[in-house]
Amino acid sequence: MTPDRKLEWDWFPGRVPENVTLDDTAYLETTYSFELFRSREPNAMRIGRGSSIYLGVMFDLGPVARTYIGDFTLMNGSRLICDAAIEIGDYCLISWNTVLMDTYRVPAEPAARRPLLERFADSRIARGDVEPGRDALPRVQADRQVGPTKFRERAIQRTPRGIQADVPARPIRIGNNVWIGFDSCVLPGSRIGDGAIVGARSVVAEDVPPYTVVAGNPARVIRQLEAGERQAAAELTIQSIQPK
Repeated sequence: MTPDRKLEWDWFPGRVPENVTLDDTAYLETTYSFELFRSREPNAMRIGRGSSIYLGVMFDLGPVARTYIGDFTLMNGSRLICDAAIEIGDYCLISWNTVLMDTYRVPAEPAARRPLLERFADSRIARGDVEPGRDALPRVQADRQVGPTKFRERAIQRTPRGIQADVPARPIRIGNNVWIGFDSCVLPGSRIGDGAIVGARSVVAEDVPPYTVVAGNPARVIRQLEAGERQAAAELTIQSIQPK
C-alpha cells in the first residue's frame, strides 16, 4: 500500500479507508472491495498477517460496524454485510460466493418492506441512477461503449444503492481453522467453532460446534472430525512471513 493508501496494482482508482488496518504482509487485490464501506468507527477493520482478499470480496459495512479478519485467512468472492460486528479467525478459508451477514437490513413483515422499496425507487430517480421512462438495458449498454476509463469514472460518481431500515444486528463469530464452502450463507447471530467445515451451499442459521462438518439448509451436523483430524487442526502452524 502506498503512503496515500492506494494499491499500485489496482484497476480501481480507490483508496483503503483510513480506519482500516491492513497488515504489510496481507494481500488486497482491489480497493473496490470498499465501495460499500461506510463505517465511521475508529479501527473499523483489521486484515491480519498473511491474509489474502481477492477480487469479488465486498465489505458492506454500516456506520458503526466493525470487522476483524485474522492471520493467514483467504477470502475469494465473499460478501460481508455488517452493521454490528463480524469476526473471522486465523487460517480460515472462505470460498467464493459466500455471504456473511449479521443483519437482514430489511424487516421480515411484508407491510413494513413495501414503503422502504417505494422510497428506495424514488431516491434512485432523484439521484439520476434511474431516469423515468428509460429502460435500464440501454443505459448499461451506453456505459459499456464509453470505454473502461470513462466507465470507471462513472462508477465512482454514482452513489451506492442501499435500503436503510431500523433492523437489529447480531454479531457473527467464526473461529480459527474454519472452512466455509462456496455459495454458503452465514446468518445473523451465528457462531462457528474452531476447525469446523461448512459444506457448499449451506445456510448456517445457528451455532456450529467446533471440529464438526455441517451441511444443508439449514446446516446440520454431518459428522464429528476424528481425533487425529482435530489434533492436526489444533496444532497447525505456518511459518511467519518474513519481509523481503
